[in-house]
Amino acid sequence: MYLDIAIGILKKRDFFLITSRPYPKSYHGYWEFPGGKVEKNEYLIEALYREIYEELALKINLNKVIFFNSYKVRRGKNFCNLNFFLCFDWIGKIKPMESQNFVWVKKKNFKNYKILKSNSKIISKLISSY
Repeated sequence: MYLDIAIGILKKRDFFLITSRPYPKSYHGYWEFPGGKVEKNEYLIEALYREIYEELALKINLNKVIFFNSYKVRRGKNFCNLNFFLCFDWIGKIKPMESQNFVWVKKKNFKNYKILKSNSKIISKLISSY
């Protein structure tokens, strides 16, 4: 099966938002950028908006979102196309809706967190770009 995933890299000054994967999700205890699967007949940007709202109760300002990068990974029998978007503005206060933790991290401190392997590649690009 082939899945499209929309992922938000929320940036505030020199900090990036990462969230933990809660129990009982696979890879619980790991950290990642928030996002999720694109639903049938949904555009990537719509999925990004929906997922950030569902996970964090934030409404991202779509005028302040830029596509950053994408790449494919294999997850079991599935192939996932990970689509990363930088988000610079949103409305609301973070409210974890899926019992996850969150933290704002400076790029030099990503190494202090157990990051999902599928997100590690994008961190290298972030460090060299921002």
